[in-house]
Amino acid sequence: MVQIKIEGNTRILAHALQGLARAAQDLSPALGHIGEAMKTSTQNRILAGGPGPDGQSWPALSPGYLLIKKGPGLLRESGQLLDTITWKLKGDQAVAIGSNKVYAAIHQFGGIIKLGARSGSLRLRTDAKGQLLRQGGGKGAIFAKKTHKRFVERVFESAAHEVTMPARPFLGMSLKDQDETLAIIREHLQRALENLKRP
Repeated sequence: MVQIKIEGNTRILAHALQGLARAAQDLSPALGHIGEAMKTSTQNRILAGGPGPDGQSWPALSPGYLLIKKGPGLLRESGQLLDTITWKLKGDQAVAIGSNKVYAAIHQFGGIIKLGARSGSLRLRTDAKGQLLRQGGGKGAIFAKKTHKRFVERVFESAAHEVTMPARPFLGMSLKDQDETLAIIREHLQRALENLKRP
């Protein structure tokens, strides 16, 4: 066993260690920076369409859903999920990040959605010859607004069924996020050391 014994006036050393211990006990300032960094990282992940924090690509959208999807990419339909990513301090030792949207959980973890039977109609845009207009190189029809003059109306009926939603984890810490978090904590403790003054 190795022991180090410091003799003499250790008041300055004790003061320095107490200051560092106080900074380590109240990480609120660092956690605020971590929360902002994680919010930005999560939003960038959604904007890029993945991958998840574990580096795994998100499953592609189903061909059927692509026919009716309006938004620009995975986890982006109305933009509400992206806009509601936020963080909150949990005391002075933790920070939580997430969204208040109910559907955020099924995107994160996946699951089964039970849909009841329904019927309705769709207005789809057509060209001058009455042919359906397609989007994305012929993949999906284009919905017609009420103001469009060229359209065809299609009636549909859908029986009760279940849809399996694959997990597309958007919350969590990537390796890059972990490195940034450690850098923020190091900077917090370094600042505490630099602010120490002789008692």
